[in-house]
Amino acid sequence: MKKDVYKTLPNIEGRALVYQKILLESEMVEKLKLLKILKDSFENDDLGKAFDLELKTFLEKINPTDIPDNLTSFINICI
Repeated sequence: MKKDVYKTLPNIEGRALVYQKILLESEMVEKLKLLKILKDSFENDDLGKAFDLELKTFLEKINPTDIPDNLTSFINICI
């Protein structure tokens, strides 16, 4: 997926594309970045709570020691 192609789509389709990429992504850091993009997209449309349960499910599977420093605050806010 081209990095910003989701921005060219209507918001709901862009979120669907990002979510699909999350499901396919094997590298944890990239998956975390995509989760942040998706969460921010929901919040920008005043739908911040819509993704919370699914986000927590993803984050609970991640070993805290695998989280890079630049994403720690995002993770702490979401959990």
